[in-house]
Amino acid sequence: MTLRPFVQTPTLILLAVVVVSLCIAGYILVTREKQLRPAGKENPVIAWIRRFLISALMVFTLAGPAIQAEEIEVNSNIEIVFAIDRTGSMAAEDLSDGRTRIDAVKDDISALLDATAGSRYAVVTWDSTTRVELPFTTDGSAARSFADVLHQEITEFSTGSSSTRPVNTLYDLLTSAAEQRPENIRYLIVMSDGESTDSNATYEASWSELAPLIDGGAVLGYGTEQGGPMRVFVPGQGLSGTTEQYMTDPSAPAGAPTNEAGEPLAISRIDADSLRQISDELRLELLINPSGSEIATLGSGLMDQAESLPDRTGTRHRYRYVTWIPAVVIALLLVWEVTSDAKELSRMRRTGGI
Repeated sequence: MTLRPFVQTPTLILLAVVVVSLCIAGYILVTREKQLRPAGKENPVIAWIRRFLISALMVFTLAGPAIQAEEIEVNSNIEIVFAIDRTGSMAAEDLSDGRTRIDAVKDDISALLDATAGSRYAVVTWDSTTRVELPFTTDGSAARSFADVLHQEITEFSTGSSSTRPVNTLYDLLTSAAEQRPENIRYLIVMSDGESTDSNATYEASWSELAPLIDGGAVLGYGTEQGGPMRVFVPGQGLSGTTEQYMTDPSAPAGAPTNEAGEPLAISRIDADSLRQISDELRLELLINPSGSEIATLGSGLMDQAESLPDRTGTRHRYRYVTWIPAVVIALLLVWEVTSDAKELSRMRRTGGI
């Protein structure tokens, strides 16, 4: 067993010193008392020993007891690039249960990572600009961590989107990968609602330029024709929690839904035609709002030609917290403490102490 503290070590040590000192002081005080203990009252020494155990176990829990395990990772010859649209329209709340499109993207990335373990991953996102968020890596946990914190662009800085904006960046990334690892199989997963809102965007590139550089993949589309409103994303605050802070559209037609201030809401709708054009140019399958089974089928299909590469195996150390063990003991001791206090309260009422 090893310790992986949840708090900084100096803080943990200070906390341990304080709680242990308080418990020892309480124990010393009760042991110096010479008064006779009333019938039915718990021995105070036992009570303070119990409190000391509770405090010590709480500190031990914060110290993060964990079991180290070694896992053998076998990497394959599969490389997967996720091209993710994170423009403001991806925050539209038009999916089931009021979920946003980007929520669905995060779930699908996680499912695909589970289905393609051992592959190399890269992540490219685009909004007003394009970024390589994650260069090619065999560390699937890095891609998963990115998916966990994925969010739309900061609304204040948005200047509109273009469905072809990421092509040049993807071209450079895929070309470099092909030169460095020509023997590998490369897949491209495009995740977008297809909407373009930047009327000033110049011609950037065609998705067809990427077709010779990939061996397959899919275009995953998100959204509905009815569309949905989009919340404002504020740095340090995340999504706004009030309807007044949904994106608005002064040019919306009469009768459009409004916020509590009476301003017409901006409504984003999926651009299925744009998504079909992307899938046609890439010669990839198009899945609109894919179900869990469709994602599972896609993931297994990506691994059909996978080959394990023994020379690329490695050992990764993982830690599994076992904080539940001291937590169970603490719970039992707390039940004992509450029961003892209840009995003492009942005794004092009977004797007129309160």
